[in-house]
Amino acid sequence: RDNPYMRKPAYRAVWTEILSEAIFEGEEKFVIFRGKKIQLHAGQMTCGSDQLAKWCGVPRGTVERILKVFKNEEQIEVQTSNQFSLITVKNWHEYQSDD
Repeated sequence: RDNPYMRKPAYRAVWTEILSEAIFEGEEKFVIFRGKKIQLHAGQMTCGSDQLAKWCGVPRGTVERILKVFKNEEQIEVQTSNQFSLITVKNWHEYQSDD
């Protein structure tokens, strides 16, 4: 909430969706990414811009711009393939603390 971008509904919707869809500590999920089987770790998720747009009710172009802002703000890291993106929430554990 301290981040001024979170005052914008579309930004908040995308950020909330990322946090809610990311893998939690202790979960096990494997995906094929760039032709290799990988295990997702806490704070990671896979999705495409279209899928994230549908989940959030935000246009795809807006989602792509928001993801760029989140990358520039160092909130996330994004690796892409020809099918989807692997999104990693930086400082994941800070967002999961009870404080």
